[in-house]
Amino acid sequence: MSETLFRRRKRRLLWLAAMTLLFVSGVLAHNTEPVQAASTVTEDGYTVNRTYSYGRFTVAVTKYDGTDTALTLPAKATISEKEYTVEEVQSFLSDSQRARVTSITIPGGYTSIDVGAFRDCTALQSVTIPSTVTSISSSAFAGCTSLKKIQIADGGSALKISNAAFSGCTSLETATLPSRLKMDSDGTNYFYGCSALKEVSIPGSENFVTGENGALYAKNETGLTLVTWPEGSTTKKTEIPDSVRSLQVNVLGAHSLRDNKTIETLTVPASVTTFQRYCVNGCSNLKLLVLKAGTPSFEDSDYAFADMADGSVIQVASEEVRQALAGQTNNYTEGKTQIEVMKAADPCDLNGDGKVDLLDIGTAQKSYKAEQKDSDWDKHSACDLNGDGTVDLQDLTALYNKIYNR
Repeated sequence: MSETLFRRRKRRLLWLAAMTLLFVSGVLAHNTEPVQAASTVTEDGYTVNRTYSYGRFTVAVTKYDGTDTALTLPAKATISEKEYTVEEVQSFLSDSQRARVTSITIPGGYTSIDVGAFRDCTALQSVTIPSTVTSISSSAFAGCTSLKKIQIADGGSALKISNAAFSGCTSLETATLPSRLKMDSDGTNYFYGCSALKEVSIPGSENFVTGENGALYAKNETGLTLVTWPEGSTTKKTEIPDSVRSLQVNVLGAHSLRDNKTIETLTVPASVTTFQRYCVNGCSNLKLLVLKAGTPSFEDSDYAFADMADGSVIQVASEEVRQALAGQTNNYTEGKTQIEVMKAADPCDLNGDGKVDLLDIGTAQKSYKAEQKDSDWDKHSACDLNGDGTVDLQDLTALYNKIYNR
């Protein structure tokens, strides 16, 4: 190699090294300010932190030193001589404050409420959430036992609420959610353990449907997924409908009936073939669970039926289903629950309690004189034991003879 060519290459390498050094120095100089965490305390006593990661700032409320019980969180904060919009609520209250704060107003500009942000705020009665919030994380309001009113503004970007966000809010009777709520892939129950809850609704939603008893369903590709079955509207003997508003119910969503302490007998129709994780978990008074599906899927149903009542029974449609469920011991509690194949129903067992007695005559009497031409015949047809299109004295006599073996 000639001396001239060698010098040219050497100069080129030195130039490249210098440019690289200048570039790196510029990047470091540019990032010196953002990578430094900083905080400020507002006039109202809120500590607001600014952090930097993944190329952006996060500005969040992290502490409160005041004594007010009706809180309006800060919308803006000045940190290092620059004003920022506050975007996130983290867990910022002390235990004593959680026992005193009665209302929370979150101003516009906030986008997320972090995991457990208001967990166990036992005095909290109302919360107002703006349309800018797009994420309410798991357990954000869990255990707020005095919470009676939730206001989540509509009209903003899509909102995602994570599982158990309002779990254990035992004073909550109704919940109205915005139509911008977005369902995740398999359904989550935001309200399990809310023992007083009677109705969940989402007015104007294209993705959700509300049932007659206040239950909330999400539309899936082939039908409906049960999201929430309100415990406050539950009877001891409960039956999931096979369809709602002409759409078939085919999935019990994750956690959908979890921790329901009211139900003692639950019947799930044959239309429901998919059971997701924890769907009937922790129903400690549930003694009889009837699964009518002939070919159910238990693939993603971890702990679906665990912790039912002592001595409880799960009745299934066939021996094949019994073996399939029995092979997944994490789905039920072996020491508490047995799995049995259901017996063919007696047509005279009109109330479905597994026996034919005077209670069935009472059921038939309620349908007495109903006729096939009636618009509500579907409610009475089971009492037409001889199939002549009328519930009459012949049907009541047949029941009486069945009971007394005549």
